[in-house]
Amino acid sequence: MSLTIEELSELEDKILDEIPDKITAALTKLNRSGGLEEFLTILGMVDLLDKQQEFYSYKEGKIVVIGGTEVKEEVYRIWRVLDRISKGRSTKIRL
Repeated sequence: MSLTIEELSELEDKILDEIPDKITAALTKLNRSGGLEEFLTILGMVDLLDKQQEFYSYKEGKIVVIGGTEVKEEVYRIWRVLDRISKGRSTKIRL
């Protein structure tokens, strides 16, 4: 589909109006799919990429959540029991 110059100009105006709200999501999708460099090449902005840094994902890492707002009492008791056992203390388990 080819657009006329007027249609292309109207499309450009619409795109420029939408870009501020959608650029982050679009760049994220392009980055994840491997298309970011091609996209920036088409725009003539590939020089904005810092090619010396490469993304590395630690797939075997662990996520620790600190400061949860709600912990069930049973979970907290189990955690305390396991903590005492790991420190070599005897404890009665009361759940």
